[in-house]
Amino acid sequence: MLYSEMIPQFKDETRRYWNWDNAAKGAYIFAIGLFKKAVIADTLALFADTGFAASSLGFCAAWATALSYTFQVYFDFSGYSDMAVGLGKLYNIDIPFNFRSPYQSESIGVFWRRWHITLGRALQSYIYFPLGGSREGKLKTYRNLLITFLVSGLWHGAAWTFVLWGALHGLFNALERVFSKPLSKVPHWLRVLGTFFIVNALWVLFRADSFANAAMVYRGMADVSNLALTQVGTLAVDGFVGIPVVLNTVYVLGLLALLAFVCFRCENSCHMLARFTCGRKTRIVTAILFCIALVHLSRESVFIYFNF
Repeated sequence: MLYSEMIPQFKDETRRYWNWDNAAKGAYIFAIGLFKKAVIADTLALFADTGFAASSLGFCAAWATALSYTFQVYFDFSGYSDMAVGLGKLYNIDIPFNFRSPYQSESIGVFWRRWHITLGRALQSYIYFPLGGSREGKLKTYRNLLITFLVSGLWHGAAWTFVLWGALHGLFNALERVFSKPLSKVPHWLRVLGTFFIVNALWVLFRADSFANAAMVYRGMADVSNLALTQVGTLAVDGFVGIPVVLNTVYVLGLLALLAFVCFRCENSCHMLARFTCGRKTRIVTAILFCIALVHLSRESVFIYFNF
């Protein structure tokens, strides 16, 4: 948050008293965020870590690995953001939501307006606009986009994989502007799907330890001659012990399918909070989510964002 948004709230004396409505909202959204992080993201981390540590991956396992990280990074980032919003509410402080269903975006540009919103706003305010933004012609606009996303890549880490990840996001942003008219004629659902596949592919580069590691996953994603469906089950290192690997395969693919449905069809946390009512059903759901998340905290858990 900007100084101008936060400090006036600290100075507002009406916010210095306990507010049961805000406390209920805070506990509700905090429980959702904790569940996202401790239960969903940390489970997906096991799949992704196993896949990226492999020496080779078949087609299905490579896609399952990539999708596992794509969903992990979302539920990890949005989970801690929801927890921050919830803790803020407990103290009568309004913190903005950082994620607004980014995987439903119809373009890379829209994706970045929905993904890590406060970081995007900072890069826009302190890098893109000072460079001239979109005020000095198309070519300079494309240059400014590329520079801004290169800075974003470097901000995430001093590695060439991050630099290329940022550069490619900048390139796709620029290309979308160049071909905006023909792209506008493409059906909405196809643009959403295409954007998701681009983002998913670039997350591989973001997660990989090296270009060689990323290339291994990309080779698997392109190797349709080697489906290796049962290899998917080996990603679930903490799956069902002592049973056929096919059940672990169903477990991994089923979880990924469920999370895809959640990301594409379910409402966002900000919308859930907007229609919040402290009824009996809501209190029960909040307690259940919190308790399940608390149990899962017994395993090793780190925030992805801690690295940046």
